[in-house]
Amino acid sequence: MAVAAGTAAMAPFCPPQVLLQEWARVPGWSWMKLAYAAVPAGGPAYPLWYQAVGSLGPTRLTAFTYLVPAVAVVLAAAFLRESPGWMSWRVPRWCWPASD
Repeated sequence: MAVAAGTAAMAPFCPPQVLLQEWARVPGWSWMKLAYAAVPAGGPAYPLWYQAVGSLGPTRLTAFTYLVPAVAVVLAAAFLRESPGWMSWRVPRWCWPASD
């Protein structure tokens, strides 16, 4: 419910390209990846998060949240053989509207 409310609140701020996207042309494999990220990977995360907030407290748990980017970089370097660099923070080009 919270995700739907957040989506509705943010929709007016999305770039026009999102609204003009031909969603029927998105490959089925991409929809399957999205479903995997939403249901088995993301679904259990919310109850676990709220359980952790209840047992550890929000202040203590937030300290662990700041470790997520560092752990992600280390795991990507270890398992995916990615090499982190100073430009890793850069916003991808596809996030911005195309200039005419």
